[in-house]
Amino acid sequence: MPEMRGLRKRSLEVRVGEHTVTVTLQGEEEGAVPLLMCHGVGLDQRRWGEFRNQIPRATIAFDVQPEHLGRWPSIPQYARFVSRVMDRLGIERYDVLGLSWGGVTAQQLALTQPRRVRRAVLAGTSPGFLSVPVHPVTVASFMHPDRSEANREHLIRRVYAGDFVHRPELLTELGLVREVDASAYRRQLLALLGWTSVPFLPTLRQPTLILHGDDDPVFPLANA
Repeated sequence: MPEMRGLRKRSLEVRVGEHTVTVTLQGEEEGAVPLLMCHGVGLDQRRWGEFRNQIPRATIAFDVQPEHLGRWPSIPQYARFVSRVMDRLGIERYDVLGLSWGGVTAQQLALTQPRRVRRAVLAGTSPGFLSVPVHPVTVASFMHPDRSEANREHLIRRVYAGDFVHRPELLTELGLVREVDASAYRRQLLALLGWTSVPFLPTLRQPTLILHGDDDPVFPLANA
């Protein structure tokens, strides 16, 4: 494992096959198992913001690029890619935190890498294809990668909701109004098609913390 003790933040260029991945390592290790942080659809590692800074241990994060998802995007394929990144970093054992789309990745990693994934945190996510359905208007909003200022009101009501309804300025403060890589966004959504964790959830043995807001238009609370 790379030396992280006493390290606040640094970036590494990791080569995986034909792809180069920029990985950030942050925080104190102090002998602890590091935490892999998997972001949501259309987001990037910068959106962890102050939350990441409050984690008192080593964290690992990198952005999902279109090429990471392969020619035919799928969650199992992406999970294999993530495992190869961890291989290149020399990290054998880790915990995983997945937000939204990243929570789907976290579930897949817990299934296919049970000896490597020690614990999991699933935040605002779902079991995929067989989950509680979403309102069609929200689906239509979520499928569109427009995260511009002009679409702010729709984002608040149909994608983020919760505290954003009464504090719309949070969208700007958290960097959620921004340019989005439309290609990466659409390929992340394509990877979800047909994927479900329902059959294998009972087989998972890792201690898992599930976090979910009670006003989530994209993944209704019942999915938790």
